Amino acid sequence: MELVTTYELDAPVTYVFGRITDHADFEALLMGYGANIERLDEQTTLGAGMKWAIDGTFRGKQRAVEVELTDLQPNTLIRYRSESKDVNADVAMDLETLAQNRTRFSITLAPKANTISARLILQSAKLARKTLQKRINGRFADFCTRLEDDYRDISGA
Repeated sequence: MELVTTYELDAPVTYVFGRITDHADFEALLMGYGANIERLDEQTTLGAGMKWAIDGTFRGKQRAVEVELTDLQPNTLIRYRSESKDVNADVAMDLETLAQNRTRFSITLAPKANTISARLILQSAKLARKTLQKRINGRFADFCTRLEDDYRDISGA
């Protein structure tokens, strides 16, 4: 199963790329939800090979996942690989410049079950794909709208 969502933002690609690769910001966000995050690499610059161990309670169960930045092409592509006991997933974020201050931002999520119980959950998600896709589209649109608002605030546009 693969889920794809796309949004066209009124912000330049360099701004969007900078915001979605601000890992410190996302780490703080996850910690605010009660997750524990540990950096597993020694890198000091943004690039492939960055790795995090994340654990916390999600939907009433303790979960642990390792996330690795596997590919990074400035202002165009970011790929992550997440691995956990039950589900592995590849996440691709694609950016495309449409105009000077307009960017198409797409995310593709491809989960793969490692256990029978995870297969059942993913099968249920396939059956409810339309509802799931609608929820993902809404949350992604909210995130992108916040990025646009933040850009307007700093640029005075």
